[in-house]
This record gives sequence, structure tokens and C-alpha cells, in this order.
Amino acid sequence: MKTENLFTDGSEFKLPNGRRYRGYYHVHPTEGAMVGAVHVDRFHESLTPVNRLVKERMENRNTFTPPAPPRAPVVPPPIIQQETTRPTITRPTITRPTTTRPVTPTPAVRSMPTRGGSGGY
Repeated sequence: MKTENLFTDGSEFKLPNGRRYRGYYHVHPTEGAMVGAVHVDRFHESLTPVNRLVKERMENRNTFTPPAPPRAPVVPPPIIQQETTRPTITRPTITRPTTTRPVTPTPAVRSMPTRGGSGGY
């Protein structure tokens, strides 16, 4: 249970002079509620509960025993999955006949040297 940095709106505690206390307080393990957010080694006033309900709540807080820390969690062993094989799907091979085109030789073009003049035979 939280025992430091607590805040009261003035409806829970009164100071030793009888005035209502509004502000931060802490709960000392043996002294009860005290002025200030945290306990310090110098004088600070004790707070008195204003009614029975607050007093009971403070008493329960002081006798509150925190639950034992949890034991280490039990972790189940990892699940080892066996290797599964997928069925092999064989697809038929489609063969297409190959067609060959006859190769026709391309005639070679030769240029003939000309001998002057306007040509002819």
C-alpha cells in the first residue's frame, strides 16, 4: 500500500492545534500519518484522524501485510512440432512440337568494278 506522497483535501486529518490539515502527508510505520510527502529526520507534526473511519483505515494501513512475492512462474517446455511434409504436386509437362523453317540462302550481291565510260555491254 502506498505510504508516501499522499494528499488529503482537509477531510481526513487535523493538526495538533485542532485545525484541519490539507496537503501532502506520509504514513510512518510506527507514528502514523505525518505532515509532508516523505519522512525526514527533522521535526514534523503528526496528524490525527478526524473520525473513526479514517482512524480505522489508518490502522488497517499500518497492519497491512503485503502479499508474498510471487514465485517464479512455471514455464511450460516449448512445443516442438514435428516436421510435416507437404504432398508433392506434379504437373504434367506439356511438350510442343518444334517446327523448323527451311533456311533459304540469301544471294550475295557483288559489285563489279566499272571501266570508265557509260556503261554497258
